[in-house]
Amino acid sequence: MATTAAFLLVVVLAAGAYAKDATSNQGASLRGLKVPEGCYTPGKDYAGSDVVNWKDISSAEHCQSKCQAHAKCAVFNYRDNEKECWLKSEKALEGKPKDDPRALTGPKTCFPECYEEGVQFESKLVLRVRNVLTAEACQHLCQGNKECNAFTFVPLQMRCKLHRSKQKKTKQTGDALTISGPKQCKGAPPMPDAPDAPDTPGAPNPGGQEKFQLTTKDSFIKFGKSQEGTLRALADSRKLYIGSAINTANMNDQKYLRTLAEQYNMAVAEWECKMSEMAPSNGNNINWGLCDKIADFCEASRMGFRYHALAWYYSIPGWFKGLSPNDKKTALKTFTDKVVDHYVDKALWWDVANEALNDNQPDGGKTPKYREDGALYPAIPDWVSYSFHLAHKALSAKGKPFKLYYNDYGVASMDGWSSGKSNAMFNMVKGLAKDNSIDGVGFQLHINTYYDLVPGVRKNIQRYGELGLEVQFTELDVGCGEWQAPTGEMVGGDKWVPCPDWDNGQAARQAEVYSRLMAVCLEEPNCTAFVMWGVSDKNTWLKNSRPLLYDENYAQKPAWWAVHDMMKSYGK
Repeated sequence: MATTAAFLLVVVLAAGAYAKDATSNQGASLRGLKVPEGCYTPGKDYAGSDVVNWKDISSAEHCQSKCQAHAKCAVFNYRDNEKECWLKSEKALEGKPKDDPRALTGPKTCFPECYEEGVQFESKLVLRVRNVLTAEACQHLCQGNKECNAFTFVPLQMRCKLHRSKQKKTKQTGDALTISGPKQCKGAPPMPDAPDAPDTPGAPNPGGQEKFQLTTKDSFIKFGKSQEGTLRALADSRKLYIGSAINTANMNDQKYLRTLAEQYNMAVAEWECKMSEMAPSNGNNINWGLCDKIADFCEASRMGFRYHALAWYYSIPGWFKGLSPNDKKTALKTFTDKVVDHYVDKALWWDVANEALNDNQPDGGKTPKYREDGALYPAIPDWVSYSFHLAHKALSAKGKPFKLYYNDYGVASMDGWSSGKSNAMFNMVKGLAKDNSIDGVGFQLHINTYYDLVPGVRKNIQRYGELGLEVQFTELDVGCGEWQAPTGEMVGGDKWVPCPDWDNGQAARQAEVYSRLMAVCLEEPNCTAFVMWGVSDKNTWLKNSRPLLYDENYAQKPAWWAVHDMMKSYGK
């Protein structure tokens, strides 16, 4: 990959990315950035050796920024008409690019000789700039600042750090998460002067995307007032529900309660409203206490309450397991009727059936295969449709608004490892949709910082939209670690292994995943909720994995800001 000599006017960061001084609040516009001519080669396309494929990429510069954020990418291909970006490994460079008038190709960086991957400078910071697309654009900002002599670019965060000196630097371990370099590369002429900075920062388009269509969440209900600058206020303005799971064990913590009430307009119980907790001894005597505590908190805090869940194979009490199939159906009806009668005025959304599908779908999901490790199936072969029938009948009789959901994990994306179970869920839900007994589906999204199937999530949301169904992200957490699948399982597993180290790179990856999922949910009109499975890393079921938006001390993590900034800038 050769260095270049001249310069060519390129793309504007259309919505005006903004900068913030490390020691003040003054902003700076980044309009009119230039990158080197000759870095990109029009009419050429490297074949094969794909690392990942991205859609809805607004420019070649945005495509290059994706390449710089991926450790295995060496070169990229971009097609402007399709707005599609392919990242290629070093193996692609072993062959010659083919002719393709619709495409252009370019290297990971335009100045590889003077840039260092996996290195960051630690000298005194002059300026920190957000929403910068490429290392080249970051270097240009350094050249336009008299005090800057070196830069560090963080691709996953699209952040540029300008430093006074390049004397002190550290080498990162693991994937190349930063690109650093000097103010000027040898042999390259200086870039034109950067434009003067205005006093007020502009509103950036997230991810470098210029075209965002505002969508209407037709069924949105605003439950109460929200404080400016909170996630709740931003979600209200976007007609989106944003929420968290609540665990009553944490409700003596005032920071916990205050964060919930200030930041979220929806909440769901972790385990307090499931059958094994509410009816541990028999189906006639219901323990309302803990579930009521959460429902009442939501009412007092003017938050929407999501009921979770009427039927789940894992939360079946012992007395239920010994019943005959017919008696099990009767017990399900009794429990459903009692719960509906008690919460009809408090719950709007109802998870009717939870995690009914087997992880392994042998025929790719064409014929849904159900879990057999519980008391519901095969004792009640149609337990999912039967549960929806019960809930729909009971709630319809009350004359109050309600929405019924099926909820599951490992189903969010149509692509990759989740495709089989995703298709199985879609085919199952199509049957439920025929008799109008279902309103939407929940994607749990217990994922990790390397999750790269977001384009498949978008496609999946869209196909449910074609059925007239809503999609909600219901149990989202992005942990630092991985699921280790048991032998014979195609998807998921019951063993979570935390990553050995948590560093800025992992935090950046996490923020990127949260940001991209929020962007998809905002853009798709039938995506109506974005719910995290917990409030802070202090209390999470994924121990030592830091999966949530707040750290152990309720400080806002980069992931919080990623979600905040995406909602704030969306549609502007």
